[in-house]
Amino acid sequence: MSSQRTHTSQLVVLVLTVFLDMLGVSLVIPVAAPLFLGADGGIFGPLVSLDYRTLILGFLLGTAPIVQFFSAPLLGAYADRAGRKPVLTLSVLATGLGHVLFGIGILSQQIWLLFLSRALAGAGAGNISAANSAMADVSDETEKVRNFGLIGMAIGLGLIFGPYLGGMLSDPAVAVWFNYATPLWIAAGLSALNALIIQIFFRETLTQAITSQMDVLTGVRNIARAFTMPNMRTMYLVSLLFGFGYNFFTQFFSVFLIARFQFTSSEIGVLFAYVGLWIALSQGLLARFLSRVFRPATIVHWAPLATAVVLLVLAGVHKVHTVYVLLPAVAAFYGLNSPNVTALISDLADRQSQGEVLGINQSMSALSFGIPPIIAGIVSSVNVAMPLVLAAVFMLIAWFIFVRFHYRRSHPLFHEVA
Repeated sequence: MSSQRTHTSQLVVLVLTVFLDMLGVSLVIPVAAPLFLGADGGIFGPLVSLDYRTLILGFLLGTAPIVQFFSAPLLGAYADRAGRKPVLTLSVLATGLGHVLFGIGILSQQIWLLFLSRALAGAGAGNISAANSAMADVSDETEKVRNFGLIGMAIGLGLIFGPYLGGMLSDPAVAVWFNYATPLWIAAGLSALNALIIQIFFRETLTQAITSQMDVLTGVRNIARAFTMPNMRTMYLVSLLFGFGYNFFTQFFSVFLIARFQFTSSEIGVLFAYVGLWIALSQGLLARFLSRVFRPATIVHWAPLATAVVLLVLAGVHKVHTVYVLLPAVAAFYGLNSPNVTALISDLADRQSQGEVLGINQSMSALSFGIPPIIAGIVSSVNVAMPLVLAAVFMLIAWFIFVRFHYRRSHPLFHEVA
């Protein structure tokens, strides 16, 4: 009974940690695009061209993931060496400091501070990888999809409340003293609270420390290594392409909403909260239910294809109510994809190698976050719907590779110790 209570309490702390982190991060979602693309010219002023503003916005949104690409495997290896708890604590504190610098950058209109803040956020973005590693530590094979789904549900819940609150807190029409920096101060406070909860309530889940090489180029080596691992390279490639598809959609969707429908920050917040609700329902309820009926490979066999179809339809929409009709399908299909892809990768490695394989996957995720906004910032000047079209294309490629090279095949377990 005591062991069961400990297991449950660990799950609760991990889910709460991810929720608070995503709540803080998503408070900023409604801010970035209006800050750069607002009718008044935002941080640049009205005389700066729209093409230039979207280009700089793309580079800004890509900064954190690119830094994360280098930091995530370092943190994953460090989590295997020193434990999950110190990585969780350091990452949320770094994220909190990034929020503070972003707020200062907004008020002082110093773009270099915005970029520095995003770099800090990227350096501290190892918390999801550490949380997934801890979740793998406390889960057996039958629980993995359901428990990874809880992480996804926490992310979804953060994406419900965070954008909505961020949109309200950044809108002077709600309160005269609200501005684009207000959500950043709240996000920084949530990071501090999160670090406190981890220190007090989280019990270390790592039972066997593993010493592995750590240096700044680990991310580059791990990407190269990922594609030389016969039993895992297909799933890593699927994860990368799936991430490309999702991030071409999410990273510049606010730009799509502003350009085509003239959304304000508060309206963007409401819409992203709506998407977050459906992600939470799909990962927290639907994914857990389907995991009792279907194998992860069966879900991934069809969900990316369905996502691609809906994204292509969404790219041609010119009425707001149709956007609201289609977004639940995008969110639900993504919500099924994400935990099942993570579970398939986790299942290809033994218990002692979870930190490394999930850390590599976090690097793939960071790469998939970093490149799309930069490209989207360029192609949006051609057509504001182009990022959505590219999102669908990458989803289709991920689906084809999975069906052609992974589905229904058996693979030996990977072990990081020779």
